Amino acid sequence: MFTRFNRATVSNVRYISNRFEISSQIAEKISKISPSKALYQDFPNSEQINQFQDELKQLYQENRDFKKFANNLYKAYKNPNVKSIAISFEQEKKLDGTEVNPLFQPTLTATSLVAGIGLVPFYNHENFLSHALVDKESIRPITGHQDSMFLDSNDNYPSLIPTLLLVNGYSQSNAKTWFKESSDIISEFKEKYPSSFKVLKQINFIGFPLNRIDEIENYAPQKIIGGHDNINFVSGFRYIPISKDLEEFKILKSEAELAILRFREVVNSKQNRHEFVLNNDEVQFLIFKNEMGVHGREEVEEDEKGRRLVVAIPLTSKEPPSSIEAKTSVPIAPAPFTNAI
Repeated sequence: MFTRFNRATVSNVRYISNRFEISSQIAEKISKISPSKALYQDFPNSEQINQFQDELKQLYQENRDFKKFANNLYKAYKNPNVKSIAISFEQEKKLDGTEVNPLFQPTLTATSLVAGIGLVPFYNHENFLSHALVDKESIRPITGHQDSMFLDSNDNYPSLIPTLLLVNGYSQSNAKTWFKESSDIISEFKEKYPSSFKVLKQINFIGFPLNRIDEIENYAPQKIIGGHDNINFVSGFRYIPISKDLEEFKILKSEAELAILRFREVVNSKQNRHEFVLNNDEVQFLIFKNEMGVHGREEVEEDEKGRRLVVAIPLTSKEPPSSIEAKTSVPIAPAPFTNAI
């Protein structure tokens, strides 16, 4: 599905970001696709997603405009320079009062659509879509982070999610969701704080959420900046340097702590940010190559508190093994994935 390339107008937000518009005619056709037995469900299961995919395949064969959109979405995602993609289309501006969960249809549509570019979601042991709800009661800004999940129940540390899908169910908020590419962060960090960059390349840290201090021993040491300048970082975490590394490289603990503070500053600076508004008027889906950058969100306006329904869905480009799927797709990492979006 979605393997040919056609030329179409694509709006480049910046060099690494693409934005696609789905026409109202195509959006209407897609919205009419609805699986059976969906009335009382919160989220779709694999059978419903597969059924929806089959309908989209048929639409792809029959509708020239949808084929054009789908081919260019595929081309953009496969472009190594593109790290984030926004998909926009017209959506109902109000909740209709039915018993259907307002997140069901958007998550069904989004996961079925991205299957066309080779991305599949994780499922829980009951075969329903793994997800994390954005805390609609929180209006605070969310600092830069990457999302992760446990791929095995015996893991000591969650693995980075390859691709993150953010889906708008219903939102009036104008808060900006932002993405910042790892290479931009590294360049900025090297330029501003070369000595701290060297420290983070040498030292391993234990990183953990502040509300899980009693479980520090469950988290494996890791480098915040890896050998290929890859990043594994959550701005809101506390990071403790490994003592033997400090001794080996003759680095003071205060130097390591300062390097973390400086890195957090660079991660959250507005330089080279790519910003999107995820709501009913602007963007409906956001795709982030989660391993290649960090993302966060600005403050939600207080008068719009409670009017934000957004869900985060982990995706992979390969079908998860069934043995892993049964064990791990339910318990998305308690942090950062479930409370850091």
